[in-house]
Amino acid sequence: SISTYRTGLITSDGCNTVVASTANANIEIVSPEGSINGCNNPIYPKVLIKNKSADNLYTALIKYKINSSPYQYQWWNGNLSQNETDSISLSGIAIGGTSHMIEVELLQPNNNQDVDTSDNYAIKLFQTTGGTSVNINLITDNYANETSWYLYDANNNLIDSSGNLSNNSHYIYNHCLENMCYKLVINDTEGDGFCCNYGNGSVSVNKVLINQEIAQLSYFNFSDTINFCVSALNNTEIFINKIKVFPNPTNGILFFNSDFFMKDIPIIAQVFDLGGRLVLSEETTEEEIDLYNFENGIYILDLQQRNKITKNKIILNKP
Repeated sequence: SISTYRTGLITSDGCNTVVASTANANIEIVSPEGSINGCNNPIYPKVLIKNKSADNLYTALIKYKINSSPYQYQWWNGNLSQNETDSISLSGIAIGGTSHMIEVELLQPNNNQDVDTSDNYAIKLFQTTGGTSVNINLITDNYANETSWYLYDANNNLIDSSGNLSNNSHYIYNHCLENMCYKLVINDTEGDGFCCNYGNGSVSVNKVLINQEIAQLSYFNFSDTINFCVSALNNTEIFINKIKVFPNPTNGILFFNSDFFMKDIPIIAQVFDLGGRLVLSEETTEEEIDLYNFENGIYILDLQQRNKITKNKIILNKP
């Protein structure tokens, strides 16, 4: 008898209807771009998101990194109608060197899968000109009126100086210095410097970004000179789409033109998925990479030889 069945089954609609995602947004990198001063560090990226869907966009997750830094994540919340945009300033990332690449990706628009992921990922190259933020830390003793200092570059050009100081005070002088060598001259008119029973004076030079002391002095007589140099952390060059990879999209076997690299020196090939996970790493002297064992999708191919790295976006579309 039908009366033996649960009545809820009679009125049930069966499986719930699956509602397809309509979320569709893209992301662009506004800054950094081009050439910027090396003392603008950390870098605070700015991105632009656009709602391409007929439904309003309320939330999205932005994933980003610069060079080999760990990925950073930042949520955006707002209300964008179709084709409206919003610019977002992201949290800062410290960098080293002079050649850089920023990568950003837009994830989970309205907490759903984007119906078109082809424009959810962006890459941009930028350069930092020579420049390191440096602090001169000066602690005066009981007779600061005797003390003065002068900062010169490698060509003996005066950059800064000071002699109007107060007793037992801590002064911090910040300078954006090009990557070269410098000298800091400190004088004491009475010839007793930071010494003895006249207080605890000292002077030091620190790189601001990494809080690294690169020079210091705590004892001198009439005059002494601190010599120090500042330089970028590395000189790796990053190139986007510098070499030809083909076919792209590929059905699994990918070829590349190695004329950009030096002959007879191995090339390190690395493939990353859009989550930033390394899925392939191999050393090769050939011009061929086999991706057939990977799932269809978008990947980033890195080819590195010594201090040069090329990056290409690869679309794997197996039959």
